[in-house]
Amino acid sequence: MVTLLLPIAAFFCLLFVFSFFKPKFAIYTLLIARPIMDHQELYITQKFPGLPFNYLQTIGIAVPAILLFSLILKKLDAAKADVAFFNEKIANYFVLFLIAAFPAVLLADDPTLMAGDWLKYLTLWTMLVYALNFLQTPEDIDQLFFVIILSSIFPLFHFLMDHITGNYLNIRGHSRVLGGYFQQGMASRTLLSFIPAYLFMIFREETPKKKKLILTGMLLFLLLSIYLTYYRTILLALAALLLAFAYFRKYYLTLVLLFMAAVMGILLSPYLMEKVVGQAGTVLLHMDSLFSPRPTIYDHCLAGRFATWRVLIDQYLRHSTLTNIFFGFGFYLPSRTVDVSIAHNQLIQTIFRSGTIAAFFFYYWLYKTFKFSLAKNTTLIANVVTSYLLGLTFATLAGDFFSDARTHWFLAPYLATLIKHSAFTGKEAS
Repeated sequence: MVTLLLPIAAFFCLLFVFSFFKPKFAIYTLLIARPIMDHQELYITQKFPGLPFNYLQTIGIAVPAILLFSLILKKLDAAKADVAFFNEKIANYFVLFLIAAFPAVLLADDPTLMAGDWLKYLTLWTMLVYALNFLQTPEDIDQLFFVIILSSIFPLFHFLMDHITGNYLNIRGHSRVLGGYFQQGMASRTLLSFIPAYLFMIFREETPKKKKLILTGMLLFLLLSIYLTYYRTILLALAALLLAFAYFRKYYLTLVLLFMAAVMGILLSPYLMEKVVGQAGTVLLHMDSLFSPRPTIYDHCLAGRFATWRVLIDQYLRHSTLTNIFFGFGFYLPSRTVDVSIAHNQLIQTIFRSGTIAAFFFYYWLYKTFKFSLAKNTTLIANVVTSYLLGLTFATLAGDFFSDARTHWFLAPYLATLIKHSAFTGKEAS
C-alpha cells in the first residue's frame, strides 16, 4: 500500500504547490503524469484506502478540485483578480452542457456512478479554464506541445520494450502490443493524444531539421504502436485525423498517398482484412440483424455494436418516460437482458445517460468548437487541433471518446492553445 500511496502523495504535493505558485507547471505535471498513472494496473484494480473509489478515480476527483480551488483563491486575491472563469465562449458553451447534465446525477438510481461520469466532463472544463488563464505567451504554447511529447516517452519506451522482448498479448486471436497498459482501448487512446503535438513540432518552421528527423522517427513508431493495439475505433480516429491534417495543410499528394496506404494496409493486414472486408461481408449477409426486434446485444455486425444500439433505441422508443427523455436513464443504460454501461456511440450514450437536453448542449458545444477552429484554420495549431477533434468525432460513431478522462486531460490544453494562439495573432495583427 505504501508503494502505491507514495507516488500519489508526491504527485498531489507537486500539483498543489505548482497550482498556486507555478500554474503552468501544474498543467505540465498533469500531462506528464497521466500516461504513467494509467500504466499502473493496481491504480485501477485497488481501492484507495478509506474510499469506495480506486486510485485513478480518486485522482480524477481531486484534480479538478485542486485546480478550481487555486483559481478561486487567485480570483479573490486583489493582486491577481484578472483570473477569469467565463471569458471564453467555447468554455461557456460547455458550462451549459454541464448544467443540463447535472439533473441526471440527482435523479439517477446510481448517483455515485453518474456523479463520476459528470465529474469527468467537469475536469475538461476546469483544465480548459485553467490553461486559458496561464498560457500567456506564444512561447508557453510551444512549451506545452514540447511537454506533451515528453509525456509520450514513457509509453513509447514500454511499447519498444514489448517489441524487443516479444511481450505480446493474445486477445481474440490476435497478438497485440499494449506496452504494459491494462487494456487496448486505454493504451491506444493514450497514444492518439500525442499525435497533434508531434505534427505541430514536425511541421513548425522553427524546429531544427535534426529534431524534425528525430521526431518523425518517433512519430512513425507511435503510429506503428497504435496499429499494433488492433483497436479498430482508434484506427478510425487516426485515419480521420491524418487525412484531415493533410487536407487542411493542402498536402493533396500526401492525402492521395495516405488513402492508398490505408487501402494497401487493409489488403496486406490479415487483421484488417478480417475486421473490415470480412466484417462488411458479414453485415451484408445478416442485414436482418440490424432490424430484428429480439432483445439481445449480440449480432454479426461490428462486434455487437449495432445490436447494442438497436436494443437501446428500442428501449428508448418503447419504454421511456418524460423524465428519461429529458434527463436520461442513469449510468447503466436500460436493457431487458443485460446492464450496458457503454453504448459505443457518443450520441446514444449522452442521450441515455444525461437526457436529450444535455445531448443538445453537448453537440451545440462541439458544433461551436468546430466552427471556431475552422474559422482559424489557416494556422498550424488550428490544423492539428481541428484534425484531432475530427478524429475524435469520427471515433464517437462507434465509441465514447468524449466521455474518457484521459482524452479530456489532453483535449483541454489543445483547445486552450487554439484559443490563446488566436488571441495572440489577433493582437499582433492589430
